[in-house]
Amino acid sequence: MNRINVILARGGFDLMQDTFAYNFGIRPEYYIRINVWAFGDIIDSLGGVDVNVAVPMTDEVPGEGYHTVQAGLVHMDGATAEWYTRARYATSDFDRTRRHQEVLQALFLKMLSLDALQNIPELYNTYQDNVTTNLTLENITHWLPLATQLTDTSKVNQYLITHDDVSDWTVPTSGAMVLLPHRETILNKILEAVQ
Repeated sequence: MNRINVILARGGFDLMQDTFAYNFGIRPEYYIRINVWAFGDIIDSLGGVDVNVAVPMTDEVPGEGYHTVQAGLVHMDGATAEWYTRARYATSDFDRTRRHQEVLQALFLKMLSLDALQNIPELYNTYQDNVTTNLTLENITHWLPLATQLTDTSKVNQYLITHDDVSDWTVPTSGAMVLLPHRETILNKILEAVQ
């Protein structure tokens, strides 16, 4: 019974699974956590990514002033992709979630375009110091045939929790503003996504 972004630190993935099961009736089986400090390096090691930016954005880059990314297909190096996914001054948490999905999809497509799937064992070993997951190499190689079918991005859908799916609430003891889920609407999105 707390903000979902503190659950992992307090109880690991087991508590995160319990939290999702309690709130949404679905228990995630796998997780991947990327070390935020290595995220840009991973993207740079692939030669950057081409991100399909849905909404133009201008936000501050600490120590550098303001940067702008226009809508459309934008090639991003690691530093730009990291800023784009983490920017929080001019946009909302909902926008940031959409941007995370845009960059992750671009990263996936870049790996496909580099034929990286043929080198999964080497990549797994290369990135394991900066990625925490309960996916084994065997899990990943089992799903490779499915991954190659997803190069047609029209088969990939994005599902976002929007402000219509939550209610604002202030925690009486701390004054923190949190979002309470509308369980039924979020569950419907989850069910649609997994079908």
